Amino acid sequence: SYRITKEKRLGVDSGLKITHLGGSSFKTEDNWRLHGRYIVSMMYFFGKHYSRSRTIFLKLFVFLNSYLILFLETLKKPFGKSNNYRIKKHKYLLALLKEVN
Repeated sequence: SYRITKEKRLGVDSGLKITHLGGSSFKTEDNWRLHGRYIVSMMYFFGKHYSRSRTIFLKLFVFLNSYLILFLETLKKPFGKSNNYRIKKHKYLLALLKEVN
C-alpha cells in the first residue's frame, strides 16, 4: 500500500481495523542475526523512501544506540550483570552496518 499511494489514490474502508506488526513473522529477540538483518532492511527502506538527511540521522542514531548499549554492558561486566546476548546482537548489527556503508 505504501508504493501504491505514491502513484495512485488508495481507497480505504474505514470500517476495517488492521494492525501492522512489522517483522512479527519472526521473533528478533530469539535470534540476534535476524535482529541485525531486520534493522538493516528497515534502514534500507527508510533510505529508499525518505530524504538523505533523515536517513543519515537515522543511521547515526542506530550507530550511537548500539555503541551506547555496548558501553553500558561493559560497565556491568565487573558486577556479573552483563547480557551476552545483547552484546552479540549489537556487535553483529554494527558489523552489518559497516559492511553496508
